[in-house]
Amino acid sequence: MNKDIIQIIIVEDDKEIQEIYEDSIGEFNSSSTEYEIKSFMLINDADIPKIIFNNRIDAIIIDLDWGSGHQRNEGNDLVKKIYEDCRIPIFIISGNLQLLMVDYTEGPIFKRYQRDDKDFNEVLEEIKDLYSTGYTKVMGNSSEIDRMLGKVFREYMSDSLSFWKDQAQDIQTQRMLRFAITRINEMLTININDNLDDYDALEFYIKPSIKNVAFTGDIVSYDEKKYVVITAACDMAQNKLDFVVLCEIDFNIIKHLMLRIKVEGGDKKAENQFGDYVNNKKYRYHLLPPCQFFSSGGLVDFQSIRSVAKSDFADGVTIIASINPVFSKDIQARFSQYYGRQGQPQLKKDDLINWIKANR
Repeated sequence: MNKDIIQIIIVEDDKEIQEIYEDSIGEFNSSSTEYEIKSFMLINDADIPKIIFNNRIDAIIIDLDWGSGHQRNEGNDLVKKIYEDCRIPIFIISGNLQLLMVDYTEGPIFKRYQRDDKDFNEVLEEIKDLYSTGYTKVMGNSSEIDRMLGKVFREYMSDSLSFWKDQAQDIQTQRMLRFAITRINEMLTININDNLDDYDALEFYIKPSIKNVAFTGDIVSYDEKKYVVITAACDMAQNKLDFVVLCEIDFNIIKHLMLRIKVEGGDKKAENQFGDYVNNKKYRYHLLPPCQFFSSGGLVDFQSIRSVAKSDFADGVTIIASINPVFSKDIQARFSQYYGRQGQPQLKKDDLINWIKANR
């Protein structure tokens, strides 16, 4: 069985510590049946650009106080450079964490450890767990996102260079990026078998929202209730509105179904009913799928509508998340369809069946 190769850079100039790290990596490689760690052991940052250019690096381990006479700046400069310019998870392991000059936000892709307080084997396990998510393969340096950007650069944008040069500089970058991302989004609708791909529930939401002002398709909290903004996007973009239209989110139906699904042995009827909401078979509702970004899930209720004066709404609203435009457009279309139904007088089924039987 071939092992997945996890490639890391270690910047550490203490020979004894290097040997400890190498021994731990050797033990990890011997005991793991799925992964093998390949390390680039460095005493400074001189070779990092070449290594990053020629390899996909899944993590970098940095000691802050390496170097000769300029430890404070050299360690911090490397951390800053990697943090700002490279999509590589950073693990600082140092006996002098106080030398770190910037208070970076810690998380799965940026961690700092006082050397004597952290077993290096545990750090290797953290790197392995991070790698197993596929994060660095998709988003890291020399990753799938780079391959797709390269395709856009060579095949989709080069033919329109004459157009971009005529754009004003203050809007050129924004529009060029939007053009590129649109092409990538289109590429991502197809899976490896050239079929339309399904979406995960996580992709339904953009959280936190990047907008400061609530917009069409945003999930908002207003007056102690949760809503989806349903006002036409063109009215909001051009500020042609006196009132903002909201659809309330019903949490109870999905909550009760989830409780029934979670019981020991499951509840097939509840699963089937939940499936109807997943496929949006109920005209009145549109599903907001449960996931870690919106754990409760919910239903946009097209019958529970509220109209709020623009000024009141601006002062009292909190944006919880934005809905991916791929999905928010469908919510708006179904909302319009729901209120655009014409219907007809109800026909009597029994009379029709009797007529059919009588005219065999």
